[in-house]
Amino acid sequence: MPKLDKAVVEARLATYARALNTFNTALETKKDNEKLYLDASAHRFMYCYEMTWKLLRRFLRARDIDVNSPVMTFREAFAENWIEDQKTFEQMITDRNIVTHEYFEDKAEEIYTRLPHYLQTMRKVHSTLEKLCQSEMI
Repeated sequence: MPKLDKAVVEARLATYARALNTFNTALETKKDNEKLYLDASAHRFMYCYEMTWKLLRRFLRARDIDVNSPVMTFREAFAENWIEDQKTFEQMITDRNIVTHEYFEDKAEEIYTRLPHYLQTMRKVHSTLEKLCQSEMI
């Protein structure tokens, strides 16, 4: 089983925590008439999403579970009991793809309503990974 470099993982978890805080700041920012809050919130959601699945992948690989996509990663993380609600992650994948690959103006408000739940879910992932790192279960 490959061992994770604890210092590297702790640094990435700290970066992830800061990213989640910037996501939170975007969600708490007063809505504006130009709807720039939608763009900022969507952008912060995207980079937090990327960090979420890539950190989970790193932890899974330390357990000799080879995953190469967000779908596989979230499925295996669910199997490991690291995430609770697989449906949230499935919707998160869909929303991330819309935000990334389409002009999402017609869906922006709808996706925006789910972002606070995604942030809460990502914070749970962060907490779980911190506990795993501290418990040396990786």
